[in-house]
Amino acid sequence: MITSKKVAVLDDEPLIGDIVSRALSRQWEVSVFERPSQALEALEGGERYAAFLCDMMMPERTGMEVYEEIRRRWPEQAERVVIMSGISHRDRAGEMVREAGVRLVQKPFDLKGLRQVVEEVAAGASAAGAGERGALRR
Repeated sequence: MITSKKVAVLDDEPLIGDIVSRALSRQWEVSVFERPSQALEALEGGERYAAFLCDMMMPERTGMEVYEEIRRRWPEQAERVVIMSGISHRDRAGEMVREAGVRLVQKPFDLKGLRQVVEEVAAGASAAGAGERGALRR
């Protein structure tokens, strides 16, 4: 069981990382990564996160590719992944996220809803059992 108060934010857009970090930093220790390789190196080094917020579309890898690697190498961390994207939960990419059982937060998101998603993930709520409240989309 992961009991960390740490949250990882992986987004290739520095502004998004900064906004999310500021929104969560009162309650969480936030690590922002702009490249998937940086986030995976942190996991390789032993870091564990109560929530792992990951952009879907990045130059180096997609969010689903990052999720698949996390699932393969650190399965206990995979249930903490939340994909952040401008994709609709109804298009093909959104269907892939949903079929994998990964939470999807659609951009633009409201910060209150994002905080709620982080709290739910940290508490161990499953993606399948969570409602569509705030920023959360299944």
